Amino acid sequence: MVRNTVIISLCLFVLVPAVTFSAEEEQTFNLKHTTAEEQQSKADAEALENYWEPLMPSKTWEASVTLGFMSSSDLLLDQNSIIYKYTDAATYFGDVQIDYDNVFSPALHLAYDLYPWFSVEGILGIGISEYNSHITNAFSVSNDEDQEMEDVEVIGEFDPERRSYLNVFTGVNAMFYPPDYGNFGRGRWHPYLIGGIGRNYITINSNYTDDIAANWSGSAGAGIRFIADSLVSIRFDMMYHVSQVDFGVKNSFASFDEGTEVIPVYEFTDGQHLVTEYDKQTVSSIGWAIGFYADF
Repeated sequence: MVRNTVIISLCLFVLVPAVTFSAEEEQTFNLKHTTAEEQQSKADAEALENYWEPLMPSKTWEASVTLGFMSSSDLLLDQNSIIYKYTDAATYFGDVQIDYDNVFSPALHLAYDLYPWFSVEGILGIGISEYNSHITNAFSVSNDEDQEMEDVEVIGEFDPERRSYLNVFTGVNAMFYPPDYGNFGRGRWHPYLIGGIGRNYITINSNYTDDIAANWSGSAGAGIRFIADSLVSIRFDMMYHVSQVDFGVKNSFASFDEGTEVIPVYEFTDGQHLVTEYDKQTVSSIGWAIGFYADF
């Protein structure tokens, strides 16, 4: 009996400390050779180093593609008492004005950021649209020696031209980011001012105009840039453009009999005369564009 009591006592002596030790919270040991405070300080420094706050780049090349539209209420051509139709019996004259519809204008930009607040970009784009001619004060003149004049009450449906308009444009723009000047503004939104000069090459598929009208243009406007990440940005701008369009006179308004009979561009003022030049037209337009930047 005494022997059993001794054995039970020994078992309890071994088991109780073991159960108590296993019930305690599991302990961990810091085997690094720095203190916890030093380790936390290092982690904070790494997080700060890896933190990216949107900022305009500098000394960087950027490519940008934009899509937009331009519109204008000005005229490409405005000529009074000019030919608009020819038949065997008579030549038809009227006051002809040519304007154009909204122009779809995609463009490619290549910019170099000199500073976080200033960049210069080259631009190459194309404008695609249609133009319309409008005829008023129409009259006809017989093709015989008498040249009898007669008012035209109804203008034919296909007498006014409605054809294609194409503009290839190049230029250089300067972009200034006012909030980034001096204090080097941070954040995802960066408004800017933009202005520049360019060269337009306009052609319309018209019986009145010859070749391509090349002219200088100036532009100014404003926009805003959203920095999505360190490589990609989104831009939106609105610009005012102004230029002078000077078309040359086409050698022939119409031709018949496989080109053997050529009808020049005539005007009728105190008789029938050849048109040698058109008045220059000042054309102003407002356009908007949206696109994205890619840094490299």
